Amino acid sequence: MDKSSAIVLEAIIEVCSEDTSVVSSPSVAVWTPCGSENKEDKTAESEKRDETDYLCSPTPEPVPKVYFIYAKRCEQLKVNQSEKHFRSMTESLATSHQQDLISVSRTLNDQLVVHHATFGACGTTAVCSTIPFFPECSKVVLDGNNLTAWAIKSIVTYLCRLKHLSELVLSSINLNVIPEKIIVTLLVSTRTLKRLDISGNKLNDKTAASLLEQLIFYQNLEELNLSKNLLGLQSCQALEKLLGETASLKILNCGWNEIRGPAAMVFAKGLKENYGLQYLDISWNGIGNNGAWAIGNWLKEAGQLLSLNLSSNRIEAIGLAGLFLGLAENDVLRELILSRNPLSETAVRESLYALASGLSRSVLETLDFQHIDLGFSFDQLVQETKQFRPKLTCLWSPRDPHLFSKFNQMSVKVDLIEANTLQMDF
Repeated sequence: MDKSSAIVLEAIIEVCSEDTSVVSSPSVAVWTPCGSENKEDKTAESEKRDETDYLCSPTPEPVPKVYFIYAKRCEQLKVNQSEKHFRSMTESLATSHQQDLISVSRTLNDQLVVHHATFGACGTTAVCSTIPFFPECSKVVLDGNNLTAWAIKSIVTYLCRLKHLSELVLSSINLNVIPEKIIVTLLVSTRTLKRLDISGNKLNDKTAASLLEQLIFYQNLEELNLSKNLLGLQSCQALEKLLGETASLKILNCGWNEIRGPAAMVFAKGLKENYGLQYLDISWNGIGNNGAWAIGNWLKEAGQLLSLNLSSNRIEAIGLAGLFLGLAENDVLRELILSRNPLSETAVRESLYALASGLSRSVLETLDFQHIDLGFSFDQLVQETKQFRPKLTCLWSPRDPHLFSKFNQMSVKVDLIEANTLQMDF
C-alpha cells in the first residue's frame, strides 16, 4: 500500500470512530477557516496534536466534528482549506440550530456540488470527507474533476454511506482507472437513485455491461446518461434487460458510443420491451441503415417517446425511409434530430413531401436536418410544408458555396495529379 492510500485509509477509519464534536481552546475568541496563506508543509505527526490545532483559529464554543475532519484531511493531503466549503457547512448547520452546533440536523446540506477543476483530486477528496456528517444529502455532483484512482476509491467509500441519494453525477472523473468492482459496490449501495450520470469516463464494453446489470435493481431510476463511453454488444445486451425491466426510466443518453452493427440491433430489440421512455439520444454511434430500420419498427410501438436524436449515425436514404415508415404509425413523437447524416437532398425532400401530404397520425413539431448538403431552394419546400403543418419547425443548413468551391478545387487538383501520374506511367 502506498503512502497516499495509507493516509486516506487512516482518515476514513478516524471518521467512523470519532465522536461528533470538538471542544476548542478557550484562549481564542474567534474561529475562521484557513486561507491561502497557510501553505507550509507541516511535519508534526497528527496523533501527537490536539484536534483543534487543525483549525486556524478555534472558537471557545463547541464546534461540529465535521469542521475538524475537513481541516485535518486538508492538512494530510497538503491542500488549502476552502473558505467557501466552510461557509457552506456553517450556513447549513446554522439553519437548524443557531446556538447548538454540536447536534447536526439530518435535514441539512441536501446537496454537494463540486464542478470541474475546483479543488483538484486532493481538495475534492477532502471536501467529500464531510459527506458522512450530512446523511440526508440527496444530490452529489462531481462532474469534470480529474481524479486519481485513490481519490475515487476514497470518495466512493463516503458515497456508500448516503442512504437517501437520488442524484449522482460522476461524469468525466476517470472512472476507467479504478477496478470494476469498486463502481459495482457503489451502485449496489445507492439503489435510491433517480438520476445517474457516468458519461465521459471511457468505460469499456465489459465494465459498462457489469454496471448496467446492477441498475436492473433500481426501482426509481428516471434518467441515465451513458454518453462518451465505449458501449458495444455486451453493454447493449445488458441494456436490453434493463429496458425490459425498468418501467420508471424516462431519459436515456447513449450518444458517442460504439452501438453499431449487431449491437444496434440488440439495442433496438430492448427498446421494444420498454414503454415509458420519453427522451432517447443515440447520436454519434453509426447505427447505419439497418439500425435505422430497427428504430423505425420500434417507433410504431413507442407510446410515450417525445424526442429522438439520431444525428451522426451514417443513415442514408434507405434508412430514412425506414424511419418514416415507423413515424407514419407514431402519434406522440415531437422531435426528430437527423443532422450530420449522409442524406441526399432528394431523400430529405421526399421526407418533407411525406409530412405535407401524408403521415396524418404524426404530430412531429421539430425536424432537424442541419449540416446536410441542401440547396437554397430547399427553403421554398419548407415553407410549402408549413402550410399543411403550421407547427412544424424544420432546421436545416444552406449549402456553403465557399466551402464547396474549396472541395471542387481540391477535386480538380486530385484529378490533375492522377492525370500526371498516368502520363508518367505511360
